[in-house]
Amino acid sequence: MSLKKPVFYFPQQDFCSRVRRSAESGRLRFSAYDNDTVFHITFPDEQFPTSAFYIRLQAREEEKKLKEMTKQVLVGAAAESTRLVVIVPESDDLGFPPTGYKQTSSSGDLIEADILLLPTDGQFHSRSILETDILCESSVCVIGLGSGGSHIAVELAKAGVGRFVLIDYDRLELNNIARHACGTQDIGRLKTNALRDLLLTKSPGVRIETFDADINEAFHGTDRDVVDAVKSCNLIVAATDSVQSRRNINTLAVETGIPTVYGKCTTRAAGGEVLITRVNGPCLACIYGVMAPTSDEASSFNRERKKTPAYVSDSSVEATIQVGLSSDIIPIGNMVVKLALVELSRGKPSGISSLEYDLRFAFYRWANRREEEFAPYPKDGFTRFDEPSVLRWYPVSFEKKADCSACGVKEVTAGADFFESS
Repeated sequence: MSLKKPVFYFPQQDFCSRVRRSAESGRLRFSAYDNDTVFHITFPDEQFPTSAFYIRLQAREEEKKLKEMTKQVLVGAAAESTRLVVIVPESDDLGFPPTGYKQTSSSGDLIEADILLLPTDGQFHSRSILETDILCESSVCVIGLGSGGSHIAVELAKAGVGRFVLIDYDRLELNNIARHACGTQDIGRLKTNALRDLLLTKSPGVRIETFDADINEAFHGTDRDVVDAVKSCNLIVAATDSVQSRRNINTLAVETGIPTVYGKCTTRAAGGEVLITRVNGPCLACIYGVMAPTSDEASSFNRERKKTPAYVSDSSVEATIQVGLSSDIIPIGNMVVKLALVELSRGKPSGISSLEYDLRFAFYRWANRREEEFAPYPKDGFTRFDEPSVLRWYPVSFEKKADCSACGVKEVTAGADFFESS
């Protein structure tokens, strides 16, 4: 692209098709950026006053003729506004791409624009080390769309995952924004809807189902649609912040045989843990037991307010929420993403095939700082490899327990029905 030319970008994949199905000329909608040098142009669902137009061309024309046609269309445009014209060929068979011109005044010269059409899904991920067809048919369920879950979903969408099921019942709070993938424009929105819109900006062809639901309530049978949606996925990401939700997700994973990746930050994100459960491998309960001693992480004011007695002030509730820096949460999320991508592409030729052996363990631990449970780490550990260190992943080998209360009763079978006996 030239830095001297204006840029016309068409964010609708069917932009040219819409023009070809319409009248020979008409109006378009646009938004201007960077001092009227970049324009995002869309075909509106209904006509309205604007200074952007299209012309549908039935044959190739010389540049001089195109400019004459452009000026003729602009005769009725407002005199003080920026005016845009997009010329679209009647058919791709005509052998020339769309053309665009910008004019800043009624007597001004026409400036040809660089044209950017929304690429196909394959083009979006064409520079990836993962072949696009490996992930485009994959479905991932992300349960918990907070700081970690939102980051994980965005990275998986950028990698080319073709379908998502997003589950969360909370709204974006003001204090979420410093760590969340979404921004201030989404404050107050349901996390499911805000994240859905964000994913579509990263991968416009992605298919997304959203459920504003509590996974614990769905687990106990009050919302079967949520359960059915989870069952339809190839992989589950558990990014929740409560012991009960992880326990319920583990039961679901054991019953269905769906690989599941759990990400968890410790207090103030001093460190974190990532666990992946695979068919016939250890489950969450094999590693954590009944999980009774662990308390929930306080990460949402609304949730903590509901759990706290009314006589406790809002400021006191707020003081209990110490979730750490975004830069401390992201390493945990990135490990979840890496494990998920390896699992989704397992057995298929890809640029990350070698990681199938390297990431064969079920459990991984990370420390951001020498505090809380990581305080005993030696001060010079980061410069050595024979002592525990911050900012380094450590795999831990676990075996499936024959007497595990969650998975030891029967052999795990991939694709087994969930709740069929209920």
